[in-house]
Amino acid sequence: MNKDEKDYKLTRTTQHMSSARQRDATLDRSTLKTSVLGRPVGPRLAWTVTPKLPYSVFEFIIGLDNEPVRAKRFADTSLFDVKTPRAVWTSLLSRAKGMTIIPSVKRELEPWARAHPEHAAAQALLLNDVAIECPDYDARNPEETTVFQYYVSLLGFRKRMLSLTISRFIGQQGREPNAAELAGLKKDVHLGYGPRGYLLAKKGEETKAPENFLTDEKLVYTAVASALRSGDPVHILTKDEDIQEQFYKLIWLLDTHYRGMLIAKAYAADGSRFEAFPMPMGEPGFTGSFHDADNLLIRRSATLTEVLPPTFTRVAIHCSVLGERLTEMTFIAEREMAELLTIKGKTHGLNTDLFGEMNCQASLYPVDVALNFRSCAALALERRHSLPGSAAQVSVLDVNQAIACGERFAEIV
Repeated sequence: MNKDEKDYKLTRTTQHMSSARQRDATLDRSTLKTSVLGRPVGPRLAWTVTPKLPYSVFEFIIGLDNEPVRAKRFADTSLFDVKTPRAVWTSLLSRAKGMTIIPSVKRELEPWARAHPEHAAAQALLLNDVAIECPDYDARNPEETTVFQYYVSLLGFRKRMLSLTISRFIGQQGREPNAAELAGLKKDVHLGYGPRGYLLAKKGEETKAPENFLTDEKLVYTAVASALRSGDPVHILTKDEDIQEQFYKLIWLLDTHYRGMLIAKAYAADGSRFEAFPMPMGEPGFTGSFHDADNLLIRRSATLTEVLPPTFTRVAIHCSVLGERLTEMTFIAEREMAELLTIKGKTHGLNTDLFGEMNCQASLYPVDVALNFRSCAALALERRHSLPGSAAQVSVLDVNQAIACGERFAEIV
């Protein structure tokens, strides 16, 4: 971050993305980026973010009104309060299916709607107004359900880290931690998973209603998957910076898995264009993440742009965090990423269906291996675990990538 940028406040997510060590996004100091929903431009698979900036509610409403009719606006629970300007609701409720509310958000909102029956948004919810679209999870086919559960679970792991740390202490000591010990456990989680991960872990430990535990993660995945599968732009509206953080983490996982899928395709088509060699299973980092099999490491470039398809269709995914100030994030995705969702559903969580049970991971981060192996992709048999009540399986590497706090976009680390 340069001197001028220090004058602007950033969320913890945009601060990570805009760090001086490795910038992962274009930092734009002007607000109201929703125009990108109509005609997404700029570098492919790239971010634009803003600091927390003063904004005009009037201009924000104009931006909402000018969004394409096919744009999907996903509303988070935090948006529904009496402080949200009435004009925002007027805009969102002015057309059929103008606002999408997922079932978990709708369930969270029921007490608020009953307590504020005179509010326009509450009336629309209670009366099932045509302006509100409520996609039904149960209407998905089994493969879509599998990939939904896979990514929602991965996003939810950081929320469990403080509870798991406390449970581990209780198991070892046979008692609850005292105040000083609890402070120490919280410090350990903060050091281990960074400020981004710690705040999610703290939120997870404080969540008392289990049915609401993964609402943020379900919202973010449903919104992003909608854009990739339909090609329609998406706008996520929230007052909660955690939504922005989970949006960033999900896109990092999807982008990395997408490139893994593309490496597998390219290697299957012509393996001679790559330098591949056996994975050294004597390395502890590899044995912890992969079974002993005919595993390969594949040399790759830092950005993996060489495996991206030459023709593609951009789709914009936008997130606005409203409050006294506004911060916005836009990711220019591509519809070709939807193939990854299909493959993950069919294979119960793999990035490729071309090599049997072997998976192709574009990044080994954060596996602790020798430096000369870190710039490799892996085509290998992973250690995977089934999710309870789901056909989805997550690998040790999947989980470690989901909870790690050093992921970058400028390069595949």
